[in-house]
Amino acid sequence: MKGLVVHARQGCRASYQPISTALCQNADPSAVIDALLSLYPFKTLYIADLDALMHCGSNYELIGRLTRTYPDIKFWIDQGLTGGTIVLPEQKNRIAVIGSESLESEMVPLLAQSRRQLILSLDYSAGRLLGFRSLLDQSDIWPETVIVMNLSRVGTNKGPELLQLERFIRQCPEKSFVSAGGVRGEQDLVQLHSAGASAALVTTALHNGRLDAAVVSRFNVNGCGIKPVTVTPNRPE
Repeated sequence: MKGLVVHARQGCRASYQPISTALCQNADPSAVIDALLSLYPFKTLYIADLDALMHCGSNYELIGRLTRTYPDIKFWIDQGLTGGTIVLPEQKNRIAVIGSESLESEMVPLLAQSRRQLILSLDYSAGRLLGFRSLLDQSDIWPETVIVMNLSRVGTNKGPELLQLERFIRQCPEKSFVSAGGVRGEQDLVQLHSAGASAALVTTALHNGRLDAAVVSRFNVNGCGIKPVTVTPNRPE
């Protein structure tokens, strides 16, 4: 937001503040990325451009510099839609994330046409899907990777929404589901793995030290099926 990494909490954008933690007291995006990489050599970073999502500017040029500065990292970028269209990134180390909050019913054909090059985020707030609800009945147009984003749990100590995730996995076992929101530490990752999640978006637990390099290494190296993906910053409401 406005060129800085902010700590998202429960999707309450008005209260988002530049991040300052024991891991990194500097909210400059490069400093935060370097701090995360000093903890563990993450291969994937998730960035939400809050200004673009709120239609009050963008961090497009900044994100472009970051993707060029860190060419070996795959960036998942959520910037919403541009002019009502889905814009696919040109850089090879970028993939567009499209949140359900940014989609309207007339955009379904666009999602269907581009799904092989996208990640879909099903955005929930207080148990309600943001965006047009009929998207839940059209899993045939979903891309291979789907984030289940619980904004009410982002930046909190509530833990992930396991039952919801399990329902999606039963409904679409051919998809790779990524859990987002509420991961507190190792036990939550164990439960997400047992539920069938393919990955998790994590930031708070890394910054507060509840997830350290040893834990992340075990989940990545031992092949237990869930690979923690670090986030900068959290996905907003």
